[in-house]
Order: sequence, then C-alpha cells, then structure tokens
Amino acid sequence: MVDICFYQPEHQDILNQFQLSENQLPFTELPRQALMKCHQDSERYPIVILHKNEPVGFFVLHMGNGIRGYTDNARAVLIRALSITRHAQGKGFALQAMKSLPTFVRKHFPTVNEMVLAVNEDNVAAEQLYRKVGFLDSGLKREGPIGAQSVFYLPL
Repeated sequence: MVDICFYQPEHQDILNQFQLSENQLPFTELPRQALMKCHQDSERYPIVILHKNEPVGFFVLHMGNGIRGYTDNARAVLIRALSITRHAQGKGFALQAMKSLPTFVRKHFPTVNEMVLAVNEDNVAAEQLYRKVGFLDSGLKREGPIGAQSVFYLPL
C-alpha cells in the first residue's frame, strides 16, 4: 500500500502542507523544518512515504557525525523526524513504511548494519509502532529537546 523513496522536488508542495495534531508537534518536526536541515547537512537523507504516489509521510535518515549520542556503531543510520500528515493517520502507513525500511536501507546504504532512533518517553504511540516493527530498547537514555528519550535499535 505504501512506497518509500528519496525526496524529490515535486514532493515539496504537498510536504509543505503537512499538518500534525497539537499533541504530536512537540515530538517531531514538520517536513519543511526537517528539509531545511537536510539542505544544510549532506549526511541527512530525506525520505518520503507515498500512498498512491502521493506523499503521506516523511522522515530523515541521518548518518555520520549526526548519530553520535545514539550509538557507537559508525555503520548505523539514525531515523529522525518521522511524521504522517494528519488526514492520513490511523491507516497503517507508518507501520508499513517502517516494515519496508530495512530493505530500502540495505539497497541504498549497503554498509549500514543497524538502524537507531530516539523516542520521547511520553510518545507512547511512537514507541508502540517501533516495537511492532522489531526495534529493541537499547537501555540508553538521553535528554531530548522536550524531555527524556529512549534509544531503540534494529540490527540489519
């Protein structure tokens, strides 16, 4: 039902219109915010989640120095800023995208052997999503922008 692909300029208009609920905004960035950081950092790769060729979700894969503090594994990739636009939520798009992500990463980043991410401890829905996909709690805690985060990982 969904595909994931690298961001293309033709996705920009729809990504700029993404909306999240008020309670989701503290936990992630909107695509337009994340894309600005991608333009400034060559180690960030913007990824779009498509349903029927229309963007419904977005996240960033971050490599290199940006993963320090999340893992000591230099061959890991960090998942950042996952969001599903408000009208597309609750349809399983995030779950489908995260289930297909290991195959995507192996294809496009063959040296990567682990995916990592940080989940705010108050973001129960995100934690449940990542656990369903097979992410494991590393036991590492860190302080995020709005509070404590748990670091999760998935070996590839």
